[in-house]
Amino acid sequence: MRDTISWPPRGTSRRGVGFWGIVLLTVLITVATFSTAAFGSGVSPGPPSVVPASPTGKAEAVAVGATGRGMLDGAPQSVGTGLRLMVAADLPVLLDVDSGRTTPIVGLPHGDGQLHHVLRVGNNSVIISSRTCDGCRPTGRAFVLQGRTAVPLGSAWSVAPSLDGQGVWMLAHAGDDRCTLSEMGLDGVLRHPARPIDCRAQLRKETPAGILVDLPADGYQPPDSALLDPETGEAVGRYPPIEAMTEHVTLTESGAGSEPPVAGEYGRFALMDLLSGTRDLLPWPSRLAWTGEAAEDPTGRFLAVEFVDPSHGPGQLMDVWVLDTEARRWLQLPQMPTYTDLKRTSMAWTTDGRLVMLGTFDGLGDAVVTWGAGEGHLSYSRVDLPDARGDASLVVLPTREASAAAR
Repeated sequence: MRDTISWPPRGTSRRGVGFWGIVLLTVLITVATFSTAAFGSGVSPGPPSVVPASPTGKAEAVAVGATGRGMLDGAPQSVGTGLRLMVAADLPVLLDVDSGRTTPIVGLPHGDGQLHHVLRVGNNSVIISSRTCDGCRPTGRAFVLQGRTAVPLGSAWSVAPSLDGQGVWMLAHAGDDRCTLSEMGLDGVLRHPARPIDCRAQLRKETPAGILVDLPADGYQPPDSALLDPETGEAVGRYPPIEAMTEHVTLTESGAGSEPPVAGEYGRFALMDLLSGTRDLLPWPSRLAWTGEAAEDPTGRFLAVEFVDPSHGPGQLMDVWVLDTEARRWLQLPQMPTYTDLKRTSMAWTTDGRLVMLGTFDGLGDAVVTWGAGEGHLSYSRVDLPDARGDASLVVLPTREASAAAR
């Protein structure tokens, strides 16, 4: 899931949730071909295409399993997924994927200008409800889900999970152009008192190295990233845009290479091991020039990164690749790239290692699409997504939470 929750939610780099306005850029995309050397002819089940780290910078991106039509053609789910999701909408809902049943969440504000976003915090789910209007200061509140009821935590415009999964960091307006940063436990008990913070900051998540935030850059450039000291709120370092950060590794855009990128070009990403300090340069695997959402699996080994083109011929393109941080190689999902409605797509990992994508896809319509590591195909379940003026987001509900919500 997105590890950034803030508004406005879209931007040049469609990473996390605190996105700035997307810059439209049409880029060339290669015609998808099959990989016969590694997997044989055709598209029989097997791993997706692989782009390894390359000291020569000559790794190639080969799209395996794509239809050539930009549409998903995976297989319908043959067995129950067992998935229950919380989905952001004009009024967020709990979605049982197998039955298609939706249950509205109660206790949230609603009306014109009200936007909602959801995020996973430990084994809990948090909702951010924000309101925007012309000529007024935006307002927001954070809620924790209990059963099917949203319980208020406090005012917040941008929210990030605490390191221990038992609280959230909240950025709130304090009047005029002043903002504050505080930490609130999910039990409603204040953990760190409010201190000043730049109102333009977009909170991502707390890590062992500090609170990861995005800070605006000049013009249409992607935001810089920074780490804040949880005790003081002061920045302890500022970095190139961080796509994803786990307990042990950080994936950043290195800033090298041409624009738009060439698939397999050396030096477009840097993967740093936070324990050893080693830094590996990785190729940019996709033909699409912009990054979108990034999601880490529960083990921290796999990072799913979405590459996007918001204006590609007849529609919008997404291309999802998974980085194996141990093997230092990219794996392209089958049937990628595909046309989709970028505002209505989101992804998250389950605790058993499945990548879940929710969205509106050409060829499928509204659907929940799943992929497991090593699978050569996507599986899908068609659903009816609720209306949403804001961007899509989802939380995969843990079993105990899903059970409580169903009662």
